[in-house]
Amino acid sequence: MELHGQYLAGKVLGHGGFGVTYLGWDLNLARKIAIKEYLPIIVAVRTGANSEVIPFSGDSRKDFEYGLERYLDEARTTIMAPVLEALGSVHQQDILHRDISPDNIYITRKWRIKVLDFGAARYALGRKSRNLSVILESSGRAAGCAVPLHAGVP
Repeated sequence: MELHGQYLAGKVLGHGGFGVTYLGWDLNLARKIAIKEYLPIIVAVRTGANSEVIPFSGDSRKDFEYGLERYLDEARTTIMAPVLEALGSVHQQDILHRDISPDNIYITRKWRIKVLDFGAARYALGRKSRNLSVILESSGRAAGCAVPLHAGVP
């Protein structure tokens, strides 16, 4: 099944009371990914016509919407907390990324989160600034270890 013209969902890797995890394929990056779907079986069902997950009516709809928000919050926190921690570390060194976007957040096969593309980064030196290109990695060790790849004065 194709999702948003960007992903293909394949076989089920696992499921529980609140969702299903699929083996997926990112069409743009040409690599395997995991796709998580919110499907709380006690308050929702998948329709046959278009495979849409819809909540039952009444209180179940409220429970579904509340659960969906918590599910999305957890996903955002899982990704963004290490990114923010790493950026905080870089900001303490007076380096500004200046181009944070989903395209610049990379999750490795071992689920380590990396902030990429510091091409627009600059040391914050008042009116003077220097270009800086680095990869910032958040892992089990000290998050935010910046590894300079190239630094130069414009």
